[in-house]
Amino acid sequence: MKALLLKLSTMDSETEAALRVIAYFDALAMRSATAEMIVRGAAAIAEAPAGLALSDGTTLRFDSSGARLSGRSPDAVLEETVGGIRAWIERAGDPNPLDALVLERFAIVATTASRERPVRQPTELSDPTSLELILSGREPLAERSVALRRLGLSPDAASVLIAVALDDDGAGVDAPVEELLHQLASTMKVRGARLGPVGAVIAQPNPGRETETLVRTVRDLIAGSRLASSARARFGIGVPGTALEAPTGWDSARTALRFARRRASGSSIVDADDLGPMIHLAQVEPERWMSDPRVRVLRELAGQESGAVDLEVLEAYLSLGTLRTAGQSLHMHHSSVASRLARLEERLDLDFTLPSDLFQARLCIYAATLAANR
Repeated sequence: MKALLLKLSTMDSETEAALRVIAYFDALAMRSATAEMIVRGAAAIAEAPAGLALSDGTTLRFDSSGARLSGRSPDAVLEETVGGIRAWIERAGDPNPLDALVLERFAIVATTASRERPVRQPTELSDPTSLELILSGREPLAERSVALRRLGLSPDAASVLIAVALDDDGAGVDAPVEELLHQLASTMKVRGARLGPVGAVIAQPNPGRETETLVRTVRDLIAGSRLASSARARFGIGVPGTALEAPTGWDSARTALRFARRRASGSSIVDADDLGPMIHLAQVEPERWMSDPRVRVLRELAGQESGAVDLEVLEAYLSLGTLRTAGQSLHMHHSSVASRLARLEERLDLDFTLPSDLFQARLCIYAATLAANR
């Protein structure tokens, strides 16, 4: 394909140049090129930015080097509308003699690509083999790029990975993954599958949508879903990056999942970015954490119905800072909060009026959670 991208200025004649333009777009059509590939090709052969607006509202723009541009098209363009899609070339100054032909072939091939775009139900689980390939740092970039396109995802688009766990052995994790796909599909492109005991979901903003708020949007949608009320569901949100950087995002998502504590009520959602340097605690061997007597106490409490509630109270108090606000967040009277905290102070041999002991309590919660989620 690259051999066809000869600069038009070096052609021997306009006829030869026109034939090369036709051959180039015919080759794209024969290879079932994606809409993104077609726009990139049009921009490269025209030596000017090109764009495409599909009938579903998707807008794609690339410059002549193949770099993605903002989804908003400029006012002054050479454009053509065919079959419900709008194609354009953004030529500064006088048009090139072959711009009309390039635009015509661009629009025709883009219409074909638009019709043949695979329709995938976003709430269906994807092929786990493809998803494993995408998340593997050992696979070549080219193979991961092909796997991404196979799932209808863009390799260079902003992406965020979510790790999902349901219970100790991962039984039934398909259900929360499907529910998460359903919840996120209304605002973004998502694919997911079960990988052993853990569910994996990759999310990308729809073209033209903001990428800066991607993680916040994902977290808000999870928190607002039916999954938020499930005490068995835990979520780890990875550090955002491009889809080709998914292996790094997946590693951080799984690490964040280890910090997601099993709760007495409600799901647990942890964002890797929110952990800051605390994320490196995950590198400590669980056996070393369990050698600490306070960590062992918290692990013991987590396995008891009343003890699990005590841990909810402690975590709320550490996060909110006062008995009253902790009680309000848990729908519990502040005197009950005080009583449970006093019991924990005795068991842990800590004084929650001292900042150093509050830090110890927070660190012990992290340690007990990491020891449980290996």
